[in-house]
Amino acid sequence: MKMEFLFSGLFWGLLLILIGLIVVINVVFKIEIPVGRIIFGLLFVYIGLHILFGGGKKKENVEVFAGGNEWSSALHEKYDIVFGQKNIDLSTNINLAQGGMNIKIDTVFGESKLKIDPNMPVKIIATAVFGSVKFPNGIQAVFGDQVYTTPSYKEGANSLQIKMDTIFGSTEVYADTPVKHEE
Repeated sequence: MKMEFLFSGLFWGLLLILIGLIVVINVVFKIEIPVGRIIFGLLFVYIGLHILFGGGKKKENVEVFAGGNEWSSALHEKYDIVFGQKNIDLSTNINLAQGGMNIKIDTVFGESKLKIDPNMPVKIIATAVFGSVKFPNGIQAVFGDQVYTTPSYKEGANSLQIKMDTIFGSTEVYADTPVKHEE
């Protein structure tokens, strides 16, 4: 069983945030929460999920306890990142001449990076719950909804519509003009 996630910065960062939240709740609201038991229980939940999902399970559009630094440009209607990392390149291979396109990206206890073409009409509706979504214009959603559109986006015209939910994780959107290769 691969347990590299236990040694990753994401796991320990989330664990420290959880411990901090529990301590704040204990001090401010005088609610006694057994921190040690919760952490011990979460560790068992993590191990159970790891066993249940086969550990390091990797499909083209699903990352569960897995991930890598390579960019995937394969096009799917839905991407799921759970306890993992995924880099999605939507700056190429998209043709909006035939009509608009809808894509859903869910990041739960994970990290996702999304690359879009700033010249393409794109609308991103992001929801963050105890997470972080960063957009190319510097706007960041930490809790709640945020909408981002590229300058070429026009309501009602063919466009790429992305619905993005980030829960206890982080998502970063990059607007990079794709490199044109000379032939």
